[in-house]
Amino acid sequence: EGTRALGIYDSKAAASSGTAYRIAAQPEQVGRVFLWDLFNPWGWWMELNSTHPLTGKRVRALSTYAEQLGLPTEFDMGRIVGESKNLSKSKLYRNFATDLLLFVAIPIGLVAGLLLGITLVNILPTAPIAFAIIGLGVAILLRTLVMYPNFKQTQESDILTLMSDPYASPLRGQPVKLQGELIGRGDAGYAFGSDLKFQDSTGMIFLRYASRFGALGNFLFGMGKVKNLLGSQGETTGWFRRSIAPWVDMTQFTSSSGTKVNSYHRFWSFVFGSGAMVVGLLLLTVV
Repeated sequence: EGTRALGIYDSKAAASSGTAYRIAAQPEQVGRVFLWDLFNPWGWWMELNSTHPLTGKRVRALSTYAEQLGLPTEFDMGRIVGESKNLSKSKLYRNFATDLLLFVAIPIGLVAGLLLGITLVNILPTAPIAFAIIGLGVAILLRTLVMYPNFKQTQESDILTLMSDPYASPLRGQPVKLQGELIGRGDAGYAFGSDLKFQDSTGMIFLRYASRFGALGNFLFGMGKVKNLLGSQGETTGWFRRSIAPWVDMTQFTSSSGTKVNSYHRFWSFVFGSGAMVVGLLLLTVV
């Protein structure tokens, strides 16, 4: 964070490629990680919140300078850029448009419910407020179901393969199953952090934990349980997302010794969404 604040280097932007390179050390494989930085529409959007261009764009610029100076390069960026010809531009921008719609789904649901209620205000005086709250609840539930799809079709994968997907989204999670080791806390300087670092044979990624008891539950988990989990080999399932840095919203980690840790990212969204719908329906009964 210090280098990020000083404008020297953005550690968050480096995480996606750096963690893969440190483990895999195969330039031709790691180079595919840069496809997301270079061609996914979310890339330039994320740069607005970054001190520097994304890592893939910086590596491309450095490779260009090296070639001009006659120096050897680690990555064949020409080949990597050439792979963009095989990408579906329509899929990239269709996914981006879907993500933007998902991003504004909650205010859309609220406004749509309000407008519907206004048309019924002569019949039900409480209709505008009631339908606005119902629309809010429906939007929260639908948004949650899209962001956190079910695990029926989950297949085992690895970190490098996930990070090499140029179509990955920061909003629509991809159900994944990974085998590896918990090697540390997500924030190494915070002794009570609940997020974890998970490593397999191809790279390292952050696992985000969410307690049913909110921030207090996260704190208690970080204080009391994380230390005993570090160094554990096992399997984790969750939803993979890609932004400046990749992460997995963990739903469960099962160690080789049988210890299980469950995480509940969807819990409060379901509670608030369902609660809003119930409140809205109750308001419709008020004359």
